[in-house]
Amino acid sequence: MHAAVFATGAAASALGPAPEFAADQAAANLATPAVVESVAAGPDSCPDGWYCLFENADFTGRVLKFKDGEFWQDLDQWRFRLQASAWRNRLHDRGVQNTTQLAGGTLEFLWCAAPGQSGSLAGSAADNVTTHLYIDPTGTVC
Repeated sequence: MHAAVFATGAAASALGPAPEFAADQAAANLATPAVVESVAAGPDSCPDGWYCLFENADFTGRVLKFKDGEFWQDLDQWRFRLQASAWRNRLHDRGVQNTTQLAGGTLEFLWCAAPGQSGSLAGSAADNVTTHLYIDPTGTVC
């Protein structure tokens, strides 16, 4: 199961493989939502044991939360491509590679998020260009 959580405002839904996303969460037809939770602004809104991407550099706005490893996550699945401006890694022993997709489909490395770290991408070349991420289950990526 490839779990991710998409959040906007005060509502979040845990989604399974290749979820469909509707702009209006109230109108979204999610067949088997596993979790609904409130999300506060700030880096501490990323729960323990998860990796989070935030829409805004001050850790506010839309939030994507990931915890599964061993495969690439395409942010298009959650309509979050080219929108990450901050991140927090609360996975205890796993680093996360963040990449962008170049013309022709090649993935280019942007940054590695080591366990326990967070950061704002504002003003950097990596701001709003992330397209994919990979959670390394071995803990050797960062």
